[in-house]
Amino acid sequence: CVRVLPKRSVACGEELTVDYAQLRALPPSRAPAWYRALLDARLEDGYYAHLQGSPPTTLLSLPSAASASRVRVVQHGPWRVMWVGTVEQGMTYHLTPTRPLEAAAAAESPGQRVASASCASLMPRVVGFDYQRTMVAAALALHSAHTDRKPRASNDGRLLGKGGSAALLVGLGAGSCAAALH
Repeated sequence: CVRVLPKRSVACGEELTVDYAQLRALPPSRAPAWYRALLDARLEDGYYAHLQGSPPTTLLSLPSAASASRVRVVQHGPWRVMWVGTVEQGMTYHLTPTRPLEAAAAAESPGQRVASASCASLMPRVVGFDYQRTMVAAALALHSAHTDRKPRASNDGRLLGKGGSAALLVGLGAGSCAAALH
């Protein structure tokens, strides 16, 4: 439900947009449920909602050795994105101190690496960009197709597991896919 307070008459069929700035100013208990759900979404839509409303924090900024652009890591809410110039290259989701209950629940979940609720912790199973989720799904499907084979060892003697399949992820931003597959 959205309350519209127009400052002029609205024509039939005219498109209306929502001013997220006004919603961000509301205490969380007063914000519409759909807006809270959008901010909590662990998908690309959740990132873009934070991009519009969470003040950016630059965590890293370095000149690129390959071009005249900069490599930056910028955080918006729980999302961290690597930028090369003006192009988003990879995205990860991190638990923050503002989400202590979520951090405590994740710490009790097997396979989750949460350092503490007082610092941001990577949630490797959250893959934000749609194209990266597709890559992870394809890699998992290919891996599961080979799980009926005998275990195989890697060059350094580590057991790769049943099937011994491996995935090579190439490109900037592929690290979030590797974290999800690990």
